[in-house]
Amino acid sequence: MWAGSDWQARVLAGAYRRRIEKGSNMAVTTYMAWPEYPRMSYQVSRIIALSDFGAADFTEVYQAVLRIDPTDDYSWNGEWLRMGRLAEEMAVEAEAHANHSSARFAHQRASNYYRLAQDSLPADDPDKLPQLWKAREHFIASLPYQETRVDRVDVQYENTTLDGFFVHARWSDGPAPTIIWIGGADSLTEENYFNMGIQAANNGYNALFYDHPGPGLAVYQHGFGTRFDTEHFISPAVDYLLTRPEVDGDRIIMGGPSFAAYHVPRAAAYEPRLAAAVSAGAMYQWGGGPMESPSHLSRMHKLFGVDNDDDYREVCKKFTLEGVLGKITCPFLVIVGVDDFVPLPATTSIRYLEELGSEVKKAIVIEHDNELGGVLHCQKDNLHVIQAEVFNWLNDVLDYRPIGPAGAS
Repeated sequence: MWAGSDWQARVLAGAYRRRIEKGSNMAVTTYMAWPEYPRMSYQVSRIIALSDFGAADFTEVYQAVLRIDPTDDYSWNGEWLRMGRLAEEMAVEAEAHANHSSARFAHQRASNYYRLAQDSLPADDPDKLPQLWKAREHFIASLPYQETRVDRVDVQYENTTLDGFFVHARWSDGPAPTIIWIGGADSLTEENYFNMGIQAANNGYNALFYDHPGPGLAVYQHGFGTRFDTEHFISPAVDYLLTRPEVDGDRIIMGGPSFAAYHVPRAAAYEPRLAAAVSAGAMYQWGGGPMESPSHLSRMHKLFGVDNDDDYREVCKKFTLEGVLGKITCPFLVIVGVDDFVPLPATTSIRYLEELGSEVKKAIVIEHDNELGGVLHCQKDNLHVIQAEVFNWLNDVLDYRPIGPAGAS
């Protein structure tokens, strides 16, 4: 599973990307909807990844992909709006018949498809905020039907509060470890729930997801863009968790993927109450990325509170881990895939290990020889890979053995 160097070659063939390891005869394939357009193909993998957690259906995804022009952001928007409306209609009909299970999954898919629709819109498009709200409304509509109890909560931030969701551990005989999971530069709170919330609850962990300053409703509704001093919005979340009797205050964890690979180490360095931290990605310095289209760049400007490329490049300089990693003392896990589009994922994860002040630290690089996937950015080609690694590691470093179903441990 460990990779000593980054990938050397890539061959595109048909609807698949074939990965060739230098010095090896092994070739492994990862699905790409449009091999010529890796940015958009990655987004399709990101959708499919949520199928196992009830927020997508492969046939629905396939039907949308058939109609989408990957060179046209509004084609993407229109097709996912269409799928969102179809799922919404299914949810309404199911509720009319008291069909709670079908209503739950249809609301979940509608939420995710509306999330996908708005994702391609530039920051100034007037339809972006209404579509963000559609994603939120359908997620909330699914909550009464969830197998796991999910509470709507408020997290203090400056002179206001941020909307959030507290997910209760399913298997616990007392206060349980609790994970604060935040997303990347374009992740919504709803997506974060499907990425890690269900799995956390099933593993005996509580979880907190909230509209922290950054993407989604935080910036488009409230104007709270991201900030380099992550502790400014994470410490209030810890304060909130410590008020809940379900939370083991000595075992509060923070984690997240992508852009959160900056925020997680920063918070761990300056919030001493975190018992462990998980970075799903390795990013020493934020500086944008090679896949930024004009539409995506407009969203980054909005996220960082700037109006032009020069100011964007300047503010990015604040988002660095130089001098930060050495301040971290809690156990720390960094996990990356060898095909991450963030440059040099394996090399950067090694740098994390070298600079971390933690006594307990681990880097996992997912290679192709595991034959399970998990090699893409944020392991979106197989979320089960990262979920297994995260909770295997957390259970060990926290010395936690949840009771499990029927008392199993």
